[in-house]
Amino acid sequence: MIEQISIIIYMDGNGLYVWSCVFILLFIIGINIYMPMRRLKRIYKRNKIQD
Repeated sequence: MIEQISIIIYMDGNGLYVWSCVFILLFIIGINIYMPMRRLKRIYKRNKIQD
């Protein structure tokens, strides 16, 4: 079991590159979800105050 996990993590020496790309991708996706939601909340608040 532990050996299989270490194989997945190391990936024949390419694990550092692969996992860093995965984390960067997840970070960018998270930003692309968070920023529009934050902007929409501001728009909703602004429209609520004006009404």
